[in-house]
Amino acid sequence: MQKLDSDKTYINSWNPFSRAFLIWENLKNKNLLVFDSKEELLKFSKIWEYLYKKSSNIIENQGEILWFLCEIEGVFLTTKELFSLNWFGRYQMEKNIIELKRWEKYDFDGLVKRLIDFTWKYSAHLSQAWTYNKEGDIINLSTIFNEKMAKISFFWDEVDEILIMDKNDVHNMNKLDSILIPNIDLTLIEGNKSVLDNMDEIMSNKANPFVTFVIWVDFWESKEHFNKLFHSTAFTNLPDSNAIDIWIEIPSITSVQELLALLKDDWMEKIIYTKNKRTLMNFIEYNDIDSGIGIIEIPEKMRFLESFKIWNKMHICDDILSDIFIRKRSRKSVAKSFDLLLEIRPGDYIVHIDHWIWIFKQIILKDLSGVKREYIEIEYRENDKLFVPISELHRVSKYIWDEGPKLSRLNSTEWQKIIKSTE
Repeated sequence: MQKLDSDKTYINSWNPFSRAFLIWENLKNKNLLVFDSKEELLKFSKIWEYLYKKSSNIIENQGEILWFLCEIEGVFLTTKELFSLNWFGRYQMEKNIIELKRWEKYDFDGLVKRLIDFTWKYSAHLSQAWTYNKEGDIINLSTIFNEKMAKISFFWDEVDEILIMDKNDVHNMNKLDSILIPNIDLTLIEGNKSVLDNMDEIMSNKANPFVTFVIWVDFWESKEHFNKLFHSTAFTNLPDSNAIDIWIEIPSITSVQELLALLKDDWMEKIIYTKNKRTLMNFIEYNDIDSGIGIIEIPEKMRFLESFKIWNKMHICDDILSDIFIRKRSRKSVAKSFDLLLEIRPGDYIVHIDHWIWIFKQIILKDLSGVKREYIEIEYRENDKLFVPISELHRVSKYIWDEGPKLSRLNSTEWQKIIKSTE
């Protein structure tokens, strides 16, 4: 898998899903993802939280910057507009943050009082963010990420140990040398400089327990300044002679044949994201395709996912599947046409409302006068052949009787006689 390096800029001619996937593969500790617009931010957030089951937090004001600085790990999203806001001075910043360091003196009861002043709520089970409880000489904190908690142990009036752990797995923990606790009910006196102008002071005044790894998702004029502060990874849509192209491909698959060839490619790893999981599983089964393909069912709200390929891994979404199976068909015929394609195999008997019973041979792509269309090739008695457009499959059904049928010639009147006798 492609690994992103800090202080590097990458070509960003990809869709939001490929961004989320690549960033997921490269995350470390705490991450600030900066977007060019709120629309892009929200789209990314939906993808991230649904597919990776990881929460993200949107930073929109100065107080939330403090929360970001105080958090140990996680994914934070913002837009470039945040950095044009006015920032408050160092005194205000120190007044609204509790900094605890291991082996340093701090009064236990005094810490509890400050948590109450900072509007942290007491909770026996830490079921919500910004809550705390006490166990003897230990204070437990639930941070903005509800699945994580901090455990601060005291020995007399000294901080003895600081742990960050998973609520669902207390054995999954990290020891820290320091921790920052923000004021939740933050009232700030804004200064004359912007957040961007004060970033040197913001980052140096309160060092984070872990190095912040910033991924810059969209290009803008202050990227170079941020690279110096964060050693960030940048993505750009603009011409940049120093940018690195990761070669993420946006696939073009326009026919059932091309889709089948891709799914049967053993060299290519494939994952399908679709609203119709059962339908795709039937399609794979009826076409004798290796069941090792991953299929993830997505809700309607994720319909905007777009397919992409990186290295030997193909992510196939409904943008391709819908285009193949539904393109150029009436809404009324879509379901039946799709179901038939999933049910028939070469050699199966098929009944056409106008042409009696025939044998399905294959799906074929034909170019007629420069227009490419998909057809099913059918065979009658004495090797008569007919090519039926896939768009007309609503006039076709699968032969379901147990005994083998009698085939007729293509232009025979037998079928019309049978139809007339039933009227």
